Amino acid sequence: MALLSTTMQVLQKYRRKIQAWLTLQGRIRATMVWTLALGPLALVIAIVIPYQILFYIAYVYLLLIIAGYIWVRIIGPRVTIQRKRHNEWAQVGDELVEQWEVTNQSRLPLI
Repeated sequence: MALLSTTMQVLQKYRRKIQAWLTLQGRIRATMVWTLALGPLALVIAIVIPYQILFYIAYVYLLLIIAGYIWVRIIGPRVTIQRKRHNEWAQVGDELVEQWEVTNQSRLPLI
């Protein structure tokens, strides 16, 4: 029983490290998690109904998800956003003037 408990603790330790690495310590998160399931779902449908176009759709979708993740991993830590307000405070009905500056230190394009 002690061996099982120790094994579970080690797995939990590595799970946290892998999750922290994959999400850049929580700075990357999927906002629409259900879209990640469409690729494997298309692959399962392609296996059940063996049409060649379904395999192409599944592979392209999965490759796009992987490429998007790699793009975010590379570019995410190198992008900074700054907001500057011209007025320190405002009242209801006042016009707010802001200036946004996006800096990309990466070699890959942001948009």
